[in-house]
Amino acid sequence: GSLCGRALRYAAIAGLLPFVLLAIVAYAWQRSAVIADAHQNLESIAAVQEARLTEYLEEAIEIADLVSTRGRIVEALVAVEADEPVDQELIQPALTGAVSGIPSLHGVAVFDATGTPVAEEGESQPIEGSLDSHLSNATVGRIHEGGDGVPLLTLTHPVVIDGQALGFIAIAFEAATVG
Repeated sequence: GSLCGRALRYAAIAGLLPFVLLAIVAYAWQRSAVIADAHQNLESIAAVQEARLTEYLEEAIEIADLVSTRGRIVEALVAVEADEPVDQELIQPALTGAVSGIPSLHGVAVFDATGTPVAEEGESQPIEGSLDSHLSNATVGRIHEGGDGVPLLTLTHPVVIDGQALGFIAIAFEAATVG
């Protein structure tokens, strides 16, 4: 309780105050540096993943191009367009060959211009989005779980002959190969 004791306590507190302020400033600076580094690392990871995904989707679209131009698939859709029956014995080997020939491919389905299934092989694919988008562009659906627990990504691709969309195909790819 003496005046001298109080003065010593205040002097000690006043002497520690610059160190406490310095520690707070150092902490804030270090925190900002860590956040900036984390942000930069996340941007780098995102750029790499974007490049991988773009490459994967380009490959998937190339495969869809190849599958959609198979003669039997086109013939089947031409038959549907002409109100003729589809010969499943002719189209099924084309679908089976596509699925068995491409390891990351788990299923192929063919749809006519009204969105009605014509033929299917392998895993069924949930089809999302408008019919117009499937008939005009390659579209990518959401990742879903396949029957064996493998994540699958569905891509649709129009089947176009002489500028007319006869239908589209839906292909289920193994999504685990993206990352």
